Amino acid sequence: MGGKTFDGFKLTDIINLAETLGAQVRDGKRHQKVISYQGIMPCALGETTGFKKHVLPWIHKVFPQYSNDKIYQQLGRSYA
Repeated sequence: MGGKTFDGFKLTDIINLAETLGAQVRDGKRHQKVISYQGIMPCALGETTGFKKHVLPWIHKVFPQYSNDKIYQQLGRSYA
């Protein structure tokens, strides 16, 4: 799956990160993918999704032990 989020993060990198953390990823209807985790509201993922506005807060809700810096490192970026 190629493409990037609205703010420039590679979708494949986000999917790999989510799966590494233990989340499930499935095909979506309105968005390319949906990330879910045990009983937490799922997070839509696609080219119109903003990583910083939508995905990052979802990751913090599900996996609060991971800092922004650690998450960005996993994506091959630096948190500035």
